[in-house]
Amino acid sequence: MEALSRTVYIVTAEVEPEWEIDFNRWYDEEHVPNLLAVPGYRSGTRYVAVEGEPKYMAFWEIDSMEAYRGKEHDVAVNTPWTEKGAPHRTVKMTFYEQIFPEQGLLKGASWGEKVGGLLINRIDVTPEGEQDFNDWYNQEHQPALCAVPGAIAARRFRATQGEPKYMAMVYLTDPGVQATEAWQKAANTPWTARSRESYRNRWRVVYRPYP
Repeated sequence: MEALSRTVYIVTAEVEPEWEIDFNRWYDEEHVPNLLAVPGYRSGTRYVAVEGEPKYMAFWEIDSMEAYRGKEHDVAVNTPWTEKGAPHRTVKMTFYEQIFPEQGLLKGASWGEKVGGLLINRIDVTPEGEQDFNDWYNQEHQPALCAVPGAIAARRFRATQGEPKYMAMVYLTDPGVQATEAWQKAANTPWTARSRESYRNRWRVVYRPYP
């Protein structure tokens, strides 16, 4: 795996149960192929939640915001099939710029293995706790999590449009890695406890690749 761009966005969705089959067919058969044909779109990966919500999440890497704002993008997404399903899904979109590492991925203990899970934390932070939060995440938290067996790689982002402000991703060999004793030990330190006091609007979801 590799990081293809520092500019990304995620789309989360909840879908009416009777429309889920159509939603997944539309995403796989039309929406993803259409967007990947748009100039500046580098990758699109879909996930489904095993813990937390929203249920569906798509992660897109793009060269720049111009790829999203261009005419080619509008043509790709404004289709009859898209319009038909729109009333039956609730969607939220947030754009991010990667802040750690500056380029690429922070490689983990299981680097090179197949991605079977993804932990995403999205958090707003109080202004007075923001510097300490970022220092903790970069200097202790993500390196410690990446050292856990089953952690493949990690990266962090700051929102450029939408919320929450910060997003951290850890790619896992299996969704259950984040529930192991080794993970809990790495994640719960005195610095962690102090940083959590500055959390606001936390959104934590464990995903697996879809399908």
